[in-house]
Amino acid sequence: FNMGAMENKGLNIFNTSCVLAHPSTTTDAGFQRVESVVAHEYFHNWSGNRVTCRDWFQLSLKEGFTVFRDQQFSADMNSAAVQRVENVDFLVNHQFPEDQGPMAHPVRPAEYQKIDNFYTLTIYEKGAEIVRMQYHLLGPEGFRRATDLYFDRFDGQAVTCDDFVACMEEISGRDLTQFKRWYSQAGTPVLTVTDRLENDRYQLTFRQHTPPTPGQAEKQPLMIPVRLALLDETGEPLPLDEEGSREKVIILDREEQTFSVDAAGPVTPSLLRGFSAPVVLDYAFDHGQLSRLLAHDSDGYCRWSAAQRLYFSALDRLVKGEGAAAAEAQALVPVLEQVIGRADEDPAQAALLLSLPGEVALGDRHAPLDPGGVHAAHHAMKQALGKALQDHWLSLAENLIATELEMDGRAMGRRQLRNLALDYLAASGHPEAQRLAAELFELPLCMTEELAALRVLVHYNLAGANQALAQFAERWSEEALVMDQWFAVQASMPGEQSLSRIEALMAHPAFDWTVPNRVRALVGTLANGNPSAYHSQDGEGYRLFAAALTRLDGINPQIAARLANAAARLPKLEAVRREHLASALLTVKKQASDNLREVLERILEA
Repeated sequence: FNMGAMENKGLNIFNTSCVLAHPSTTTDAGFQRVESVVAHEYFHNWSGNRVTCRDWFQLSLKEGFTVFRDQQFSADMNSAAVQRVENVDFLVNHQFPEDQGPMAHPVRPAEYQKIDNFYTLTIYEKGAEIVRMQYHLLGPEGFRRATDLYFDRFDGQAVTCDDFVACMEEISGRDLTQFKRWYSQAGTPVLTVTDRLENDRYQLTFRQHTPPTPGQAEKQPLMIPVRLALLDETGEPLPLDEEGSREKVIILDREEQTFSVDAAGPVTPSLLRGFSAPVVLDYAFDHGQLSRLLAHDSDGYCRWSAAQRLYFSALDRLVKGEGAAAAEAQALVPVLEQVIGRADEDPAQAALLLSLPGEVALGDRHAPLDPGGVHAAHHAMKQALGKALQDHWLSLAENLIATELEMDGRAMGRRQLRNLALDYLAASGHPEAQRLAAELFELPLCMTEELAALRVLVHYNLAGANQALAQFAERWSEEALVMDQWFAVQASMPGEQSLSRIEALMAHPAFDWTVPNRVRALVGTLANGNPSAYHSQDGEGYRLFAAALTRLDGINPQIAARLANAAARLPKLEAVRREHLASALLTVKKQASDNLREVLERILEA
């Protein structure tokens, strides 16, 4: 099956990766995905079947709403803080680039060419965020009453996004006419925030702006719910109103608005708590504020966002050649040691807070895109953090060893933290990394451990890496989903030198162009998850990708069109790479299917 799963009245269809799971063959993340996707299709019994879409333009009415429902379910089943961060991380690193590039389109577009190309991250992920904003506007109880009204009123009918919003208006008594611009206006809004403290009064000024997108040069102000708290110098939240509320949702509906409260000393704003709106936040946090948020804030998203900003700040300087990795790492040691000290409270959250942003996300911050410089900076920073906190990584890698397999959220979090520690240890060049990875690979309790050990051995070219790859393939040759992981591990090996390996794998007896999962594991991983290879200076990564698109298009045009979106960063590339990629795409376009041609034309015309 091409996609993850599909609801039908009385019969759901699943991709095997989204319904088959066993600890020996499925990673913890895979288990959580199965749980989420099964929940998603089940929830469609109501939001998709009992109440469905009047026409294709209303697709997000069922998909965005149901993504929100499965996210809330997963938050209840696992760590709510971790779940929200993972949802936001995916949105920011995948949907935001779509919304800011040639493939940008409204959640409810005015037209489309091929409906297959309409099942996008904007429809699903941004659509879910639009529903979540209404949740914030109404509050949990009001939102529940509004959705109950929606299901009761429209049971058995095919309706529109306007009908959904009308239920929110009726229960809340709020006019949401302006809010509906979220459905018709493409692009990611930028929320610029400035502040001042004067005469014991703290003032926040918000300015919103949405950059132009294809076909929409002029943008109007949106209704943006911003959940916020304000921390004092000790990290304690300040009262925000006469009732003493420590958290508040303020509604921004103009280009510029101001919010103020009494405050006697320096303030650290905790903004967009829970990521209450899908916007880019532009506020000049200083190092002390970010450290305070990371150490003391009660909001899981804001803690993670603070960590990411600290990492990005250091990495940006390295990309620009303005700093030294060792010094940048040392500046982060005190606050990261606090995170490690609290890791036992929520190991999964600690693992997220200690993880560097990926190279794709880092590259998107720099124009023109410099994949080589980004890779060098990222590797140097991981190596420096590995060395600066080496004793901590070694302790975590050794002390989080389990003797019995457990599949609850806490056990999964411990494995996630241990695997991260092992990765940092290997990056630092510590001799124990090879021993620990080899032992974990030989006697794993589950696929999460086995695959993490294999990845460390292969990605850091440790002794026994090739033997482990051969052993893994022999052990799991009859398990298709596990072999997908084998291909993906090799496709994600950083550096231009991995291209020859990836090309050879396309001719491997176990590689099958007719199986979407296998193609995504190899070609998708290269194009979407291995920028240092895909964006090779000589254009070989693009040529390999283009050849794969052409071959795949003759077999499965829908998957080819989906994979082609990996070229949407074309306008951000420097001149030489841009010419290489454009030339490769033009060659593909000459004989492309309608599905693939539509995507390529939008990218090439940007």
